[in-house]
Amino acid sequence: MKKIIITLIILLFFTATIKAQYVKVELQAAGLTCSMCSKSIHKQLKTLSFIDSIGVNLDKATFIIFLKTNQLVDFKAIKLKVEDAGFSVASLNVFYNFKNYNVEANSAFSYNQSTFNFITTKLQILNGIVPFKIIDKGFISAKEFKKYSALIKPNNVQNSYNITL
Repeated sequence: MKKIIITLIILLFFTATIKAQYVKVELQAAGLTCSMCSKSIHKQLKTLSFIDSIGVNLDKATFIIFLKTNQLVDFKAIKLKVEDAGFSVASLNVFYNFKNYNVEANSAFSYNQSTFNFITTKLQILNGIVPFKIIDKGFISAKEFKKYSALIKPNNVQNSYNITL
């Protein structure tokens, strides 16, 4: 009986987390001044196996990163590639395709071996493609991080992120 209950809990967990998927990532880099700067970031990002294609908007220093389906996505690897190119991440927005997901204040969801903790989120149902912003240190500016620092749950868990809608 105990095994059946554990199996049911595991199945419920996986069905709750596999209802949706990442669509794309919008990355704004800090410190870009020219097309050569964006080229160095683009070159670094292309080495990540889970990235399908990358679009660049030089006016906004933004990269639109389209992700391969059924691939593990490592947002910390994206951040490290930007830093390897000599720049920093000013913001990282993930576009996720939700399917009737109930969000409560300070709740969390898991997908593709990553856990996302909602911070400053009101009660709502998410449906369709919804962007969320990773607000951990290194994913936003120092000024913005200071704004959220009191709300952020410290974690040293790999692939765990604090986010806001």
